[in-house]
Formats: sequence, C-alpha cells, structure tokens
Amino acid sequence: MEQKSENNFKQKSPKERFLLILGVAFIAAYFVLGAMVIFMPTVLAGLPKDRKLILGCALILYGAFRCYRLVKKNSEYE
Repeated sequence: MEQKSENNFKQKSPKERFLLILGVAFIAAYFVLGAMVIFMPTVLAGLPKDRKLILGCALILYGAFRCYRLVKKNSEYE
C-alpha cells in the first residue's frame, strides 16, 4: 500500500502536489492553533476558560474535518 501511495504522489502534477502539501500544512496549523488556545494560558487571555475550550475544540474538529476531506479527495485519484 505504501508503494501505491508513493506512486500516486509521484504521478501528481506539480500544482496538485503543491496543493496537497498546502492542505497538510493547514491541517497541522488548525491542530496546533487549537491546542495552543486550549493549553496555553497567554493565548486569548481575556477569554473565559470555557469559551477557550470550545474554540480550541472547534479548531481541532475543523482540522480533523479538513483531514477527512483531503484523504477522501486523494483516495478518489487512486
């Protein structure tokens, strides 16, 4: 399966490969930003703790949703 994924990555055009890497970078950014909002007290210090938790969870869930869509989109090309 790893070989199939590697061949799929090599067959993509440079534009598709760039968009894939950009999508992965944004997914990572959403996860990191959500974790920062939840666990770092200096980020959004004026916001109550329960709202920070809701915002952080929403960011992490949105990152997971983007990850699901990216995997689904790339599995259509196989």
